[in-house]
Amino acid sequence: MAQYLTVVLLALPAFSAVSGFFAGSKCPSIPRYLSLAVSALVLALALYLSFDVSRTFSLGCPWFALGRLCVDFYLEYNPLSSLMILIVAFVGFAVHLFSVHYMREDTAQPRYYAALSLFVFSMIGLALSANLLMLFVFWEMVGFGSYLLIGHYGTKEAGEAANKAFLVNRIGDIFFLLGIIFIVCQTSSLNIGILSQKAATMPHSLLKAIALLVFAGVVTKSAQFPGHLWLPDAMAGPTPISALIHAATMVAAGIFLLCRMEFLFAPILHMIGYLGAFTALFAAFCAFGKTDIKKVLAYSTISQLGFMAAGFGLGSSSAAFFHLTTHAFFKSLLFLAAGAVLTACHHEQDARKLGGLWKKMPFTFVVFLVGALALSGFPLTAGFFSKDTILLLALSHNGFIFAILMLSSLMTALYMGRIIGLTFLGRPESPAAEHASEGSSFYYVPLALLALGALVAGYIILYPHFTSGVFARLPSFPENYWMLAWSLAVVGVAVWVAFIYAKHGQEPLEKTGGLYESLRESFYVDRIWHKTGLGCEMFARALGRTDERALRGFFHRGMGGLFGQAGNFAKAAYVRLLTVSLYWILAGALLLVLLLASYCQ
Repeated sequence: MAQYLTVVLLALPAFSAVSGFFAGSKCPSIPRYLSLAVSALVLALALYLSFDVSRTFSLGCPWFALGRLCVDFYLEYNPLSSLMILIVAFVGFAVHLFSVHYMREDTAQPRYYAALSLFVFSMIGLALSANLLMLFVFWEMVGFGSYLLIGHYGTKEAGEAANKAFLVNRIGDIFFLLGIIFIVCQTSSLNIGILSQKAATMPHSLLKAIALLVFAGVVTKSAQFPGHLWLPDAMAGPTPISALIHAATMVAAGIFLLCRMEFLFAPILHMIGYLGAFTALFAAFCAFGKTDIKKVLAYSTISQLGFMAAGFGLGSSSAAFFHLTTHAFFKSLLFLAAGAVLTACHHEQDARKLGGLWKKMPFTFVVFLVGALALSGFPLTAGFFSKDTILLLALSHNGFIFAILMLSSLMTALYMGRIIGLTFLGRPESPAAEHASEGSSFYYVPLALLALGALVAGYIILYPHFTSGVFARLPSFPENYWMLAWSLAVVGVAVWVAFIYAKHGQEPLEKTGGLYESLRESFYVDRIWHKTGLGCEMFARALGRTDERALRGFFHRGMGGLFGQAGNFAKAAYVRLLTVSLYWILAGALLLVLLLASYCQ
């Protein structure tokens, strides 16, 4: 029974996507309600299947054979995929419900809901994939769905952001595909289970090379430095999409892949740990320099993904996935609450032009505050349990990574205090903020559900079924009151920062000059990438000119012309020789005729 329900779970969003793309033009309202109903059914099925988290089964059928390589269309349901699907379904339902009012005036709603269903289908397929080819296909479909949704508004900014996200991810995916090719050449199999058995017998250097190639795909998909720069620009898409794709699912796909294939990454764990810690700190500083409320949350997402990667690099996939689970709730909550703010303030995203919203939007303020506290690791919230697990893991394994992550957690509290002070406290700084009010009741249910998750999702580790499944190897540590004191201290600092910004209403860091400019420009990494791209383009054009003038000019036109002239000379010489030869033949024939005539006389 459960096996067939898994097929239904995968088929429902696919049906919704196809119906939306083909029937949306005739009945524009059908995709909206169909997509919402399907998301509710998917959530119900995911909850039903997750009651027994230790449940593991697989189903499939032969797909194709290529020599010795036999590939099956093979789905595997296990504790890891169960929790991932539950996260996708829960956040997906909240986003669908929120979108009913948020996208009510959009003229391309059928395409929006169809792409949303396509994305959910791709994420569920990715979570269920049991072989690398299927995983890669769904991995690419996730990227395509993200491309459609980021560029949904059709503006120049949205189009450029969608292209940037698509191209940056394709760079990583090329390396990922090369890693899959190496795996096939070495093992003659794409099955992840078989690969886990054969990985131990591979030469260490080859396994390390494969791990680096696959990890390159994770770097771009999960926005690790330096493949992070597509994510802040992706905020050009609708805000609910940011909650689903850029907080809970797509960017988490890379972390899911790490946990799904952790046997592959043993040779590069230290590198993953250090890169994750650096990404966490780098993005936290970048978030502190932004005034666009969505870009602050985007860099916050990058920072938290760095925490997850660091936890995995420290040797605990359970700790990484635990933080992925809790992060999905409080970051989706923050994005949707930001969406409610944008709706009320006529889509004004600059926090310096907001202010005083806590009186005008008390419900939104409370849920945003809950999300911010969970993100900052306030005691007894979801983020406290998962983030402190990674911090204590770092404390016991690597003091340098621990120091970086501690500074990152401090910066997290600082930039969240700053954005709360600018957005909700103080006085209104624009007419839009002055006349803001709470949004539709459609906002209340998803925001309340996600706020509840942000508060209690951390207690999932107390549920016996989860502790025997995904979190069976979650590290446990003795009570550490210093960490508890640290969590309270950083939140206290955040409150102090919030009141400073509420009092001034502007940016005190502007007085620092170069420091603030560096933070505002994200340490110029985007410009460096742009200049590097221009340099590569100039180099390619120079090669093109070299090819056109030197290679083609010399070999094609030069050598061709030379041999052509030689041929013309030979032709002329041959024609001249033939003419002379004909004259001699005619003269000889005439002479022969004269001789014969004289002889006959």
